[in-house]
Parts: sequence; C-alpha cells; structure tokens
Amino acid sequence: MILIIDSDECAANIFSLYLGLNGYSTKVAIGGNTGLHLADLFRPEVIFCNLNLPDMKSHELVRFINTSISNYSPFIFSIGKKLQGAWDKNLDSLLFYEHFQMPLKLKNVVGFLRHIPVQRSSTVSESLKLKNAAPERIDRPSR
Repeated sequence: MILIIDSDECAANIFSLYLGLNGYSTKVAIGGNTGLHLADLFRPEVIFCNLNLPDMKSHELVRFINTSISNYSPFIFSIGKKLQGAWDKNLDSLLFYEHFQMPLKLKNVVGFLRHIPVQRSSTVSESLKLKNAAPERIDRPSR
C-alpha cells in the first residue's frame, strides 16, 4: 500500500488515482496529523510526503513515523520544491529515501516504484491483465 500525504487534496487524489490505475493500493491523507494516523493504522510500504504541509513540518512528520510506530520502516519519499540555502541535505538524506521535484512526473514515479517492494492490489492487477488481454472473437450466428 502507498500513503500520499499532501496539503492539496485535488493533487493527492489525482496522484492516488494514477497509482491505482497502475495497480497500486493507495490511501490519501490531507495534512501531517492525518498522515501520521493513517501510517500507524495501515502501515503502508511507501509514503509520499509533500514538503509543504500546513499543520506540521514534513521532517517532523517523518521523525514521528520513524520513532513512534514500532517495528515499522517504510520507504518515505519527499515531494515538492527544495528551497536553496534553507535545505539541510544531511537531514534530508537521513529522513527521505528519495526526493521528487514538482511538477511531479507520474510516469517516472511509477517507473521508480517498480524497483521498490510494494505489493500491488490484486483486484486492480487482475483488471489490468484483462484490459491488456487480447479480446475474444465472438462469432455471430448467420441469418
């Protein structure tokens, strides 16, 4: 499962829909407090966290996830624009697995996820297989 933590509900839902169409099960959290709650409740393998959350700093959220949820260490990715000068690269490399610049290129994210051990949704995966399968020929009775 993939958890998307963002402040922009519309963008998060589009990202979730795109990942869902590619076979991934997702949850969306609007804000850091909701994200922390959903991470504890569902324990997703991957978390995408926007750097500009309204209710807490993304670095604080990641620290809370890593320290307060026992026996849990997801792949956490940051999303957003890095601010030059104010960015602590050492802290970033300790907290986040990778950073994706905005605007987010969804095809690149899905390509990257193929190298991460994330379980795909069986329902969506089956529908993708059916969609990509050759259509059966239907012979109509002659009149």
